[in-house]
Amino acid sequence: MTDFVHAERTRVSTVGRRRVSVLMPTYNHERWIGAAIESILDQVGVEIELVIVDDGSTDDTSKVIDRFDDPRITRDRFPVNRGKIAAFNRCFELATGDFIACCASDDVLGPGSLAARSDAITAGAGGAWHRIQPCDRDLRPLSGSWTGRDWTPADLELVLRYPPISGGVLMPARRFAEPAFPLPSSLAAEDWWITIQALAHGAMIEWVDGPMLIYRLHGGNASGTTTTIDPPSDPDLFVWNEDRSLGCYDAIISSIPAWPVDRTRELERIARDNRDAGRRMVAGRRTFPSPRRLRSLGPTRWLLLNLVTIRLARRHWSRLYRSIESIRSSKNRLARIHRTGDA
Repeated sequence: MTDFVHAERTRVSTVGRRRVSVLMPTYNHERWIGAAIESILDQVGVEIELVIVDDGSTDDTSKVIDRFDDPRITRDRFPVNRGKIAAFNRCFELATGDFIACCASDDVLGPGSLAARSDAITAGAGGAWHRIQPCDRDLRPLSGSWTGRDWTPADLELVLRYPPISGGVLMPARRFAEPAFPLPSSLAAEDWWITIQALAHGAMIEWVDGPMLIYRLHGGNASGTTTTIDPPSDPDLFVWNEDRSLGCYDAIISSIPAWPVDRTRELERIARDNRDAGRRMVAGRRTFPSPRRLRSLGPTRWLLLNLVTIRLARRHWSRLYRSIESIRSSKNRLARIHRTGDA
């Protein structure tokens, strides 16, 4: 653990302690999972239950887990790899806490994270989330931290366009997590699904300023993010995310009629418009700007979808992105040289 991880301490919870279940599916993360486990067991102000499911790792991940002889850890292991969604569902089956948090086995949870989020829920929120600090594989910051805002059921129309909250910082109260589980097998983005189901069932997800998740980027992240900070203008990443979201859209659309909210028919239409536009873009076809489509997708999303669909626009956009990445990489390299004194 680096000094950076412990640089910022947040207040210890003064609200009545409640049980937080942290779900951690893992696969071939022997190099990272030890630090992830330590960062959770070091949390204070809450009663911790860490549920780890090894998804058939072929390296020494299970041996690293077994080094932790701590009664707060509940563990299970699949004999063969079944995928992250199956591992998440098994984690939730084993979890007994009042609050449900997720933590990837290659990330590090900053001090005060569980206490601050559970305090917000105890005070009346349906869920809580906080900052993310992107770092390289050695936990050196790559940029400023990613911040956010409160999300409410009134934001469902916007949330149907894109995932607003990373799973690593999302903590819903158990009653708002239950509608999301078991996770549908078609999901690629479990954090998006959990956020949508919590909001659809009445949760207000509060932004808590202070604690943070140390998000380790090492080239093999499940989100597709690379070892650098991809700007939203990366056309290849945008297409990849659109493609993997299609299965999630199918699951979302199937669930909408059962939501206890008004305007389910309108929300289903918005989700279908976004899914169909994503399919057209992934297939290399333009999306046309009808008034209904612009309302469903939003002008910015419609423009992005077409910029990666029209070959000429994408070619110029890719050149711009590569220039941005080159400048960003040069700045990061100079910053490292300045910190370490090494050429």
